[in-house]
Amino acid sequence: MKKFKKMNKKQITKLVIEILVVVISLFFGMFTATLFPGTTFSEIVDRTLGKFFDVGSLIVDNYLRFIETATIILFVWILIKVTHWIFTLLLTEKQVQSAGIHLLQSFLKYVYIGIGGIFMLTAWGVETGTLLLSLGLLGLVVSFGAQGLIEDLISGLFIILEKQFEVGDIVYLDGFRGEVLAINLRTTKFLDPTNNDVKYISNSEISTVLNLSQQPSVGFCEMSIEYGSDLQKIEQICVDFLPSLKTKYKEIKDVPKYYGVSALADSAVILKFGATCNEKDKFGVSRILNRELKLLFDKHNINIPFPQLVLHNNETK
Repeated sequence: MKKFKKMNKKQITKLVIEILVVVISLFFGMFTATLFPGTTFSEIVDRTLGKFFDVGSLIVDNYLRFIETATIILFVWILIKVTHWIFTLLLTEKQVQSAGIHLLQSFLKYVYIGIGGIFMLTAWGVETGTLLLSLGLLGLVVSFGAQGLIEDLISGLFIILEKQFEVGDIVYLDGFRGEVLAINLRTTKFLDPTNNDVKYISNSEISTVLNLSQQPSVGFCEMSIEYGSDLQKIEQICVDFLPSLKTKYKEIKDVPKYYGVSALADSAVILKFGATCNEKDKFGVSRILNRELKLLFDKHNINIPFPQLVLHNNETK
């Protein structure tokens, strides 16, 4: 309705004329022989429009073929549904939703449709043997001109079957860190969670990929203290505090760890902390540790030093 409201008077008039032409053509093509039998007008229409729109004669002469075609369509639909029910009963919900099972179901669906199409052509008197031979030769010709496409399809198939990564995994690929949105037979779609950028890569170009989601990840945090601070006391304060973060934040999967002194910097002693989490929550967990440890340090009056520069002035007499 919105499209009709946007149309001007000229466009509406043109659309109405086109609809009238179509309706009148269909009417005379289908019903002229019935309304004007034995007339010259009927013969003219029968030789022209009647060849294409004589639906009545088409149905009467081929009603058995229409019934057979409808039966084949129903049979194919039943096969698709039964296949889906079998996968649902025998596999878990996670397995049914995996890319490999989706690929297998789609492949079987098109196989059923292809077989049904051959049966329908046979019902209408088409020589399917000659047709299949022609399609085979056409496929051979196309394969020589689409080697890159075939390579992408084969690579995509192996990615899915070998489960190198799945939809939802975070991967690192050619300097790009992203979440797998979709695995297609020709391309794979990635999303950069930080910048919200979407990247498409041909499957044949994926040679080495680092899957960051197959194992638990760790969000790290480094905090600095003064050289004059009581290191053992601060370490004990942190160790006693870390278990509370696991119950406070669902992103943290296990009690955060204190890894010890990471470095002795120019003006600070750097302490390192880490918390186990999912890869997608890694940077968020790092920010949580930064915030909570800063508040902890403020509560216990632990100073976080800033870079200092000491100048010595040598007086010359």
